[in-house]
Amino acid sequence: EHRGYLSPETRKLKTERNFDILQASVQSGSNDPYLFMEYGHSLYQKEMYEEALTQYAKIWQLSLSDHLEVKRFTPVFIANAFKKMNQLEDAIDWYTLSIDQYPEIMTAHYEYARILTENGSPQKAFSSLKKSIQQVPVIGSIPQDYRGVMRNIWGLHTLLQISLGDNRELFKQVLTWKSNQGQS
Repeated sequence: EHRGYLSPETRKLKTERNFDILQASVQSGSNDPYLFMEYGHSLYQKEMYEEALTQYAKIWQLSLSDHLEVKRFTPVFIANAFKKMNQLEDAIDWYTLSIDQYPEIMTAHYEYARILTENGSPQKAFSSLKKSIQQVPVIGSIPQDYRGVMRNIWGLHTLLQISLGDNRELFKQVLTWKSNQGQS
């Protein structure tokens, strides 16, 4: 009976084995964007951000009409790696690209606003979050896996409203949000 990988040592061994398999597959010359994505994620988890960027760039450079799902998220993967390397201008550029080309990727909106907030541009972050909220105003209308991100967007938006002193608009939005929670 298989009981999973309960111990940290066993999980680490499994992770290393999987990494080795991914690395060998990439080195064999495969052009599979999902392989590049998974290998990039593994490198990212190992804090090898530049190497992860190389894998994500391979995805971005491919013509991916057949693999649009993986390509849609690639700008966010690239931006996240730049953010981890503290190359914030590059991260902002990639989050902006994601927002412009794939506005439905809510993670890009949230991470972009976080960078702006953390670097002294709360008004710009607030405006950006307001646009993303207007795009998807009812949390119940979006897929389950995006609801956590939307709640984070609402939370950061609310904190920015308070810090910017826009409380009248805040109370109006909270009432709207509460009334929309019953809709799915």
